[in-house]
Amino acid sequence: MGTGNRAALGPVGATYGSGLVDFLRGDPTLFVRVDEVDAAWQYIDGIHAGWRAVNQRPQKYLAGSWGPTSAIALAERHGHSWYE
Repeated sequence: MGTGNRAALGPVGATYGSGLVDFLRGDPTLFVRVDEVDAAWQYIDGIHAGWRAVNQRPQKYLAGSWGPTSAIALAERHGHSWYE
């Protein structure tokens, strides 16, 4: 699929078209292997299990904010800051 054909599909079609072409060419750089997905879920499952063990849930915060104030306090206790 040439560049002109992707543009004819519009922005969404062009994006999916690029991914499809990369897939057909065998370019693995934009795709995640199943073992990588499994490893990511094992990591997240460990975090989730830790939260369950202490009956803790993720804290809510406003979109676009720096996150919950407890996250900022955690970083500062260890000598770091979220602020630029």
